[in-house]
Amino acid sequence: MNSEQIEQSAKNIRIDRAAIDHARILADAEAALEKSREPGSAEIQPTIWRKIMKSPITKLSSAAAVIIAVAVGSMYFGTSIDGTRAVLAEVIQNVEQSNSAKWQEKRIFTCDGNEISFLNSDAIRYFSSKYGSREDMYNKEGLLLHQAYWLIQENVRIRVVPPMGQYERTELTEAERGIWGQPGFRAIMELLKAEKPTPLGRSEINGRQTEGFQITDSGMEALIPIQVDSGVARIWVDVQTSLPIQYEAELLTSDKLITSMTGGKPVQIAVTGHDPRWNVEIEPSLFEPNIPRDYTIIEPTPVGPIGLETITNFKVMPENWLEIPHVEIPRDPLSWPSDIGNIEYIHKSREGVTIVLRKQFAVNIAAFQLQCNWDDLEDFYEKLDICFIGASNASPGSYAILSPEVATHVFELADSSDVFALRSRTTLKAGNGHKCLLGVSNLGSAVLGTVQKYNEQHIALSFSFFPHAWLESPETPGVNRASVDIQGIKVGPREAVLVRYANPARLISKDGSNAEDDSMESIVMLLVQIAEVKR
Repeated sequence: MNSEQIEQSAKNIRIDRAAIDHARILADAEAALEKSREPGSAEIQPTIWRKIMKSPITKLSSAAAVIIAVAVGSMYFGTSIDGTRAVLAEVIQNVEQSNSAKWQEKRIFTCDGNEISFLNSDAIRYFSSKYGSREDMYNKEGLLLHQAYWLIQENVRIRVVPPMGQYERTELTEAERGIWGQPGFRAIMELLKAEKPTPLGRSEINGRQTEGFQITDSGMEALIPIQVDSGVARIWVDVQTSLPIQYEAELLTSDKLITSMTGGKPVQIAVTGHDPRWNVEIEPSLFEPNIPRDYTIIEPTPVGPIGLETITNFKVMPENWLEIPHVEIPRDPLSWPSDIGNIEYIHKSREGVTIVLRKQFAVNIAAFQLQCNWDDLEDFYEKLDICFIGASNASPGSYAILSPEVATHVFELADSSDVFALRSRTTLKAGNGHKCLLGVSNLGSAVLGTVQKYNEQHIALSFSFFPHAWLESPETPGVNRASVDIQGIKVGPREAVLVRYANPARLISKDGSNAEDDSMESIVMLLVQIAEVKR
């Protein structure tokens, strides 16, 4: 297939309106998700949390600790709460003399005023002046996402991630040592501007009278381990006990790994710590990480030349990854449109076998120039944890590839406006059993629910898009479905089909007239062909 054929295929995309049973589609997706979680299923892992648990989102655990320290520590530079009953110095003294604490924390993510529910999480946090801190983080369904430990005696942070069957071990940062060590708060404040908090006055929280204080432009953004564009922290102190009863923070981030889920739009993060219990009895065993013997370690992301950050989704980077200039890659038959990005890395598992990794926006999709056997692919799979799927129009034994971080997450995000749910249908043989639920995010990451291998040689794909944003948006009334047919395309060895849904897309209304919607995100989907890979 040459570039003209690819371009013509993209031009032939037709998006039309038609009625659709939304409830049935969602029910099908939910049923597929439940099936994927059955014992022995290839889809138990990975899920969307594979990506999330490796992203800066989980670093909010440390970020929240910074917020606490900043909010409380800033009182060193303040005055009395009400002039008589509670003095800030007393608050500081009470906090620092507390040998233990337990509280809950909630994190809410929003974009353009809409809640991103699948990113929200709740946490139970523990603190011991002797051992350090621990956090148990859960998603909205109550699934344990991770257990994080900040162990001051060992000077390590350990994170156990059950959904991935992995764990992580790193040294404490300077900020983390300052937060969880004693005296703690003063050490943090030495890293910040000496700014006085702004009094917020009295407020009743859970039947208690509190005094509030707000800190802005304190420099805490520099200590939070994600990219934060701006931040505001508030703390509420019980006037009876002179102890904090609640803390809050509002952060604005444009961190790429977070905004990759929102089409590049900034994300607001609201963090609330509440219901603290001070000087509670905490068993020492709570600070002994429980790491199952079969868990593997999450290797730190290597630091390398510019561009290496684009492959942080992969948990291990083999030693034989080599960076090579784009000009050294053979151009034929890898003729890609310029907006897909440059080839940046090449992997050689043995002589004559080459695996090429391409950069596509913030999402990684691996493309192949292969003539090898299954063992070579299996080696690549083990190193990078990549799952394979039967390719469209594939010859027997051929595979396409998808990164596991996004596989199956279309089900997790069925209620999210930034995900398009797809259903693929094979037109060669009806009812051949190859039913895969696919998804394409607005940054072009392909996902699928059921990993299958196609045995048919020529498969014409037909995708039906059911974007939640279109179905609910008042700007696009009556748009119920956008169907795209990709037929008659035969992918040869070492070739790839690029399907690009340009912005604005061409909408066909019921009366046959065209309508343009400039608000639609550009979508790119890559179907990758591998040459005769046989087991």
